[in-house]
Amino acid sequence: TVYDGANALGTCTLVSGVCSISSAALTAGSHAIGARYAGTANYATSAAAAIAQTVAQATTTTTLVSSSPSATFGVPVTYTVTVAAANGTIPTGTATLLDGTAGVGTCTLAAGRCDVTTGALISGTHALSARYAGDANHLGSTSATLTQAIVSPTTTVVTSSGASTYGGAVTLTVTVTAADATVPTGTVSLSDGTAGIGTCTLSGGTCTLTSSALAAGTHAITARFPASARYAASVSGSLSQAVAPASTTTTVVSSNAASTYGGSVTFTVTVATANGTTASGSVSVLDGAASIGTCTLASGSCSVTTSTLGAGGHPMSARYAGDANHASSTSAQIDQTVAQAATTTSVASSSLSSAFGASVTFTVTVSPAAAGGSATVYDGANALGTCTLVSGVCSISSAALTAGSHAIGARYAGTA
Repeated sequence: TVYDGANALGTCTLVSGVCSISSAALTAGSHAIGARYAGTANYATSAAAAIAQTVAQATTTTTLVSSSPSATFGVPVTYTVTVAAANGTIPTGTATLLDGTAGVGTCTLAAGRCDVTTGALISGTHALSARYAGDANHLGSTSATLTQAIVSPTTTVVTSSGASTYGGAVTLTVTVTAADATVPTGTVSLSDGTAGIGTCTLSGGTCTLTSSALAAGTHAITARFPASARYAASVSGSLSQAVAPASTTTTVVSSNAASTYGGSVTFTVTVATANGTTASGSVSVLDGAASIGTCTLASGSCSVTTSTLGAGGHPMSARYAGDANHASSTSAQIDQTVAQAATTTSVASSSLSSAFGASVTFTVTVSPAAAGGSATVYDGANALGTCTLVSGVCSISSAALTAGSHAIGARYAGTA
């Protein structure tokens, strides 16, 4: 019988004085192996001196497998550790899951394997490994590195500095937060509806974009944070950004504030904006409340020319109708004085030498021909008759002239 100390390892039958046993039951370590002969009827018992038997720990191989090599932060992932011994024995003890050199969790082997489940790894790429601590009969071992990707959900929020005016600056602030409390980086795109308005680069999880290009009206502003190896994409809710039309100031100037009836006068209108943008659209030039003409702004100004203002005083103003981005405005009134136009009057006789009792026609001509109204023909201080001008001309006939010489004249009465 062969003994490990006091424990029998096995018994064998002698053949020619020799026998042997085999055992795989020895634990790692040093063993005092002895043998005892039981004797027979003819031979006495005897015991062999003990020999020192050293048993080394079995080598092991550790492997690590992830249930989801690319996972979302907060969603549990199971990491399975398997430890195999080179000699087929079953290792026992514990294994530790490592993220680099930091422990993530520990599990106890059962039938050579165990699991560590966690959802606590932050976003990013992790070099994971499993380290088997070994047991009395098995050497420890460490697995190859397993690459684990963790993506964190994000939330994007966009805020505004407030309601703005066309041409004025509005600052949009974007904040991106991650579910794993890390600070996202990257570039955020901002849109007005479906049209891009610019980008900004996150610093400390926030960034700003300042724009003065938004047209007057209400805008639906969104911010989009793109996906990366570490963070999931997210889009903000829609921010309603109100942009008011820019205020304007309208002025009107006359080319000749004291003109003459029938003469041309040009009224030049300038529309200025509070923020330096250029107004467009149309302007009406008013005589009191009546429009005398309109013009279309070019580079913020335009002119209306007229020669139809009647003689007298006219309260002139200009009214800008506004455009999509600029508010309407009306100028202060300016005084336009129109003097009566000068005229010349002449008279001609149909017969400078006539007989008493004969009818003579006297034709009056008033220049300019546009003059209307009436003219009166005189014989000295005595009115012979009045006629109504047509294209500056009218006539009267008279048979009332006495014999003799007469100083015939004509007087144009004028109009307003």
